[in-house]
Amino acid sequence: MYRVTKNKEYLDIALNAQEFIEENLCNGLKLYTSFRNGKHSDKGFLDDYAFYIASLIELYNSTLDKEFLKKAESFLNESIKQFWDLENGGFYLCKTESMELFINPKENYDGAMPSGNSVMTYNLVRLYQQTERYGEILNKQLEYMLSQVQNYPAGHSMFLFAAILNENPPEHITVVLKNEEDLIELPENLPLLANISVVNDGEEYKLINDKTTYYVCKNNICEPPKNYI
Repeated sequence: MYRVTKNKEYLDIALNAQEFIEENLCNGLKLYTSFRNGKHSDKGFLDDYAFYIASLIELYNSTLDKEFLKKAESFLNESIKQFWDLENGGFYLCKTESMELFINPKENYDGAMPSGNSVMTYNLVRLYQQTERYGEILNKQLEYMLSQVQNYPAGHSMFLFAAILNENPPEHITVVLKNEEDLIELPENLPLLANISVVNDGEEYKLINDKTTYYVCKNNICEPPKNYI
């Protein structure tokens, strides 16, 4: 909501929510489902990890604070470790090593809430486009999900959104900062879905006209560097 309205009150609320989760629903890279009266639940499920990773990605896009991107990758790696089906692709609902249910389902249907597998597909797409890592597991996840979608595409809207982003990546914008202060207002002036990297003036990316400079690439075509978006 912050990135659409530019109302910083929404960003403050999101940052406070993330801080609460980190303080009360995390133990290292372990997530818990609920917290009440000073106590948290025993363990988290795929959906807890998937939605938290998505929130960290969006917080990075809203602040360009690289710590959020690092946390998103760390929790993604933990999710793969806990829930990924090495043989067939897709993510199980529960931790694969200590299953308590008679069966361990893979939830794919996007109802009022998107499924964990759809959100994880989105996370993989976004982090692959941002870091150029996770390509192999992303391809396996897409293959698995596409096998589930064909009979009822309308029930997989979140996955289809992720698949569209994968097929038609938004622009990648590398920002060379003139001053660190420029970072404060920068997220408000960038395209909503763009993948953003912030770097310092160097050999690969240089300042133009001694001002903050933008290098914009899309569909393997890069525009000349410029001082505005």
